[in-house]
Amino acid sequence: MNINRLLRIFRSAEAIRHIVKREGQRQYSTGVLRSIVQEHFSSDVIESSDIVEALKYLWRTGKVRLTKPDSYRMHALSYTGVESDSWFRDRWNFNVVSQ
Repeated sequence: MNINRLLRIFRSAEAIRHIVKREGQRQYSTGVLRSIVQEHFSSDVIESSDIVEALKYLWRTGKVRLTKPDSYRMHALSYTGVESDSWFRDRWNFNVVSQ
């Protein structure tokens, strides 16, 4: 991984952390988060894969909790780190909760 990509991921992680703290618990898609980060926090071109890596970094460091809803519950499934990156891109949005 090159240094420019690492910088984009860490900048994205800080932006996501700021967004989640400001807005509280919310449902997102990778595309929506990428758009918000791109528009308000970064002059770099941010890729969806940068957002996924930033979310995984925030989760690994205990700064956010990542969950998915089902038909009845807001936090039905928790991200555990063993899921593939498609967890962030499948048809259901995911929840980002500040810890």
